[in-house]
Amino acid sequence: MKKIGFIFLAYILSFPSTAASYIKGYIDSAAYVGSEFRIRGWACQTSHNTSIKVHVYAGGPAGTGSAITSADANLNSEPAVASACGASGSKYRFDVALPRAKVYQHAGKALHVHGISPIGSGNKVITNSGKYSLPTSFTTAYIGSEMAKGDFTIPAGIDVAINSSATAKLVHVQGRLSCASGAQGIFKTEGILVNGSGATFQCGTSSSPFTGDLTIELTGARSVSSLTSMTSSEMLKAIVSMNGGHISLNGKSGKQGYKILSKTASAGSRTISLTSSSSWQVGDEIVIAPTGFDPHHAEKRTITGVANSGRTITLNSPLSYSHWGTTKGYSNGSTSWTLDERAEVANLTRNITIRSANDSYWSNQRMGATVMAMMSGKANINNVELFRVGQAGRLGRYPFHWHILGNVSGQAIENTSIHDSQNRCVVIHGSQYARVERNTCYNHFGHGYFLEDGNETNNIIRHNLGMLSKRVDPDYMLLQSEVATKDPARFPAPSTFWVSHPTNDIRYNVAAGSEGTGFWMSFKRAIRCTSSGCLLSDDNVATHKPSRANTLYFSNNTAHSSVVGMTWDGASRKSDPKLRCGPKTKLPSASACPDDNRIPTSSHYEPSSKPTFSNLRAHKNSIAGIYIRGDAMKLDRNVLADNIWSGWFAFDQELVNSLVVGQSANSTSSDLSNIEALHNSYDTYFQRSRNLNSQFTRSTMAHMRNLSGLKIYDGPFLADNVLFAEFASSTQYFNGQDVTPAAISMMGGSGRYLNYLGRVSFDNSDNTTPLRKIDMNGSLSGNWTDPYTAAVRDVNASITNKAGDYLLHDHPMNYTGNCHRNVPASREVIACDYELGHIRFAGVNYVRFSVTRKNASSGVEYASVGPFASSQYSNKFNVIMGNTYHYEIDDYSRSGSRTLQFSSRNASDVSPLISVKGGSNCYISGISRLSNLSTLKSSTTGGYVHSGGDLYFKLKGGQQTKSPNRDNRLSKNFRQYTLRCN
Repeated sequence: MKKIGFIFLAYILSFPSTAASYIKGYIDSAAYVGSEFRIRGWACQTSHNTSIKVHVYAGGPAGTGSAITSADANLNSEPAVASACGASGSKYRFDVALPRAKVYQHAGKALHVHGISPIGSGNKVITNSGKYSLPTSFTTAYIGSEMAKGDFTIPAGIDVAINSSATAKLVHVQGRLSCASGAQGIFKTEGILVNGSGATFQCGTSSSPFTGDLTIELTGARSVSSLTSMTSSEMLKAIVSMNGGHISLNGKSGKQGYKILSKTASAGSRTISLTSSSSWQVGDEIVIAPTGFDPHHAEKRTITGVANSGRTITLNSPLSYSHWGTTKGYSNGSTSWTLDERAEVANLTRNITIRSANDSYWSNQRMGATVMAMMSGKANINNVELFRVGQAGRLGRYPFHWHILGNVSGQAIENTSIHDSQNRCVVIHGSQYARVERNTCYNHFGHGYFLEDGNETNNIIRHNLGMLSKRVDPDYMLLQSEVATKDPARFPAPSTFWVSHPTNDIRYNVAAGSEGTGFWMSFKRAIRCTSSGCLLSDDNVATHKPSRANTLYFSNNTAHSSVVGMTWDGASRKSDPKLRCGPKTKLPSASACPDDNRIPTSSHYEPSSKPTFSNLRAHKNSIAGIYIRGDAMKLDRNVLADNIWSGWFAFDQELVNSLVVGQSANSTSSDLSNIEALHNSYDTYFQRSRNLNSQFTRSTMAHMRNLSGLKIYDGPFLADNVLFAEFASSTQYFNGQDVTPAAISMMGGSGRYLNYLGRVSFDNSDNTTPLRKIDMNGSLSGNWTDPYTAAVRDVNASITNKAGDYLLHDHPMNYTGNCHRNVPASREVIACDYELGHIRFAGVNYVRFSVTRKNASSGVEYASVGPFASSQYSNKFNVIMGNTYHYEIDDYSRSGSRTLQFSSRNASDVSPLISVKGGSNCYISGISRLSNLSTLKSSTTGGYVHSGGDLYFKLKGGQQTKSPNRDNRLSKNFRQYTLRCN
């Protein structure tokens, strides 16, 4: 007190002495003292020795301000104060802790103190009233008890810092909610709404991250929308920004991304070794990716020891499964590749955690925490752990979600771990230019990284890891693509990365285990988008046409331990009555189905510019590594290994400078039985889920009979500078069936075009020769009855002994004296030295007909095929070019019109003579009617005639259509005609 007395001595002595008594006093300070905000000073009634009371007001004196508190100025005071008061008393000081609720309620307002006259001479404001103000910054330690009482608002201009454990109901942030530096504890709340321009919820900054250890736990089941007029929109256990509000959470770096095993970690081991140093710590949770076919072999452990600069990690319990940790190099003399199937290891622990309480809403209703930016809200999430998140069956309630925001440049979720999610991971909906980098998404239901509608473009999705993507229970499904699809061998549900538009930057990501697909490029043909979302549409009203848009970037991505690694196929179609739908519907009739949410079916990617997909890796996928349906695409420097089918190519694809491995050292004799058990378990799920059409049981064995490096469907396909390694040199059996892998196999397709092998080589580490470099076994083609129409031109004699020979199915329709059967390392393959053409009834999978190959001069029959039952597919046949043969079509309906397509290697080619038996009432449009059969036989431009009750014709080749920028070797020359029968 002496010090304060000296400070004010000059002031006190300057007051003149008067005979009249009045209120006199002085405010020394108003500030935090310890955990309380206190106002200090002195007050008296002059010429009176007794103490008086003081009243404290905020925002003005009595009459205009608000009463805060009252107190007695009865604390010991120094003699100088008594002298100023003209009295001999010694208790004129006050030191008042202001009520916390009042301090917060009137934050920022000026303080005024009235001395209360005990003799009725008049109450007066003492000196320095209005000089000091109530604070605008608070801590949860100070205001926590008030936050717990009811829904709590942080007004504009006010900052509340979380500096300790606290409990709150709903928190409405209009000012600033922050994290005190170094804060430790758990902040429990029903939800946080960051609402309004200037409103922020901020922990650290990108340049100065938060260094404490804070958990934000979302509790209960009340909606933050109740704080606004949006009462119809439930946002439970939610942290939401809107109307310019900004969520900016920046945790400490050092645990982001993922590491790689430096050596194999065997089942039973409690130690793993990493290729690089880490700053991981004892107590951190990590997850080790599967390196086999089963995504459920991902294993979560807690670190109990760290050594060797963080390269050696000791685990709290032994591993249940082996995790691969070695690489192998390959070279064909001109190009080198590395086969890398090592396990990824990710750290899930961060120093900022957002999680759901482990309450009944989580355990019984699958309701986790959710973070969302909407209605002009903003979000930046960096080095945060999101745990027990996502809300099953609730549209828009995902762990993290940009919701219809348009351009979100500058916003990002990065270096963040998301695990144990009931509903996806990161969702970009109706937003562009978002950045999603170096995140880990583990153990989630439904799609993982999800571009929702198809108008999400120019987003950066790089260096992310996804692991253990699981199918949704149909009772909670939002999309059929997260439960069941029309063809699970091509695009099984769900996906780790769901890409709805190709114009995004998607690079350096890893899909490390999905019950369905790793990367699913689901490009709808046409959609119309408004401010409220997108629906399937017709071309003439479409705002976006994803299946015809160009790829921005898709490269350096890896997919393993899924059913299908990467697929360009499978999207919803508009008004397809055969497709079922959701959300949360129990497979109703098609009439009840909203057409923006139908079961995906076949789709075709046809961009205007040929994309190049480089440095892709796909391994240990239990059906296909890469599956593509679309126009010209180039796959460069890919490494495909240990898949049932490493690559499945439908149309105009090119695989160049790539490595395809059949069975690496990371293969075991139990692989096929493990796959069978895995697929059977998926069937069990579907049977439990109202018999959804999974097809896994039916197709598993068929797939195993089709073990292949590359599967070629329609074509044309090109393989150039491709090394095939580690393909079996002897027959392999599974359950009594021949399942020997083939480097290349052909299967039935709706159309056939010539395929090309350029510089192709083979290399087995044990110096053996593959048993099957190429396989044309007819049973590989499923329902297609015309596998003999497949053709591969061996340009560089990679398989045959003569450059340019055609490799064809060993079938009487193909075999002539210009063919030989001694094709090395093949099954049911002949090599033929002639030119080949192709006749197809286009646009349909089945036409009833038979065809006979005859000698054009003598009429001697060499071979015939058909007709086939309508339950099987048949629409095409091969023709040997030149004038040696005549092809006679019989058993044809000879009524109506059909499109007839002739394809050949050269645009100037003319087909051999073809006839329709009994076709006197049939005509060919697009070519001339000639005078007689002799003229037609010698024609080099094509035409048709009627003779002997039959229709005879020869078709001229051409380039009616052509995919953009196709390799010149993939000419796909064809011309279409109409065969009309009256």
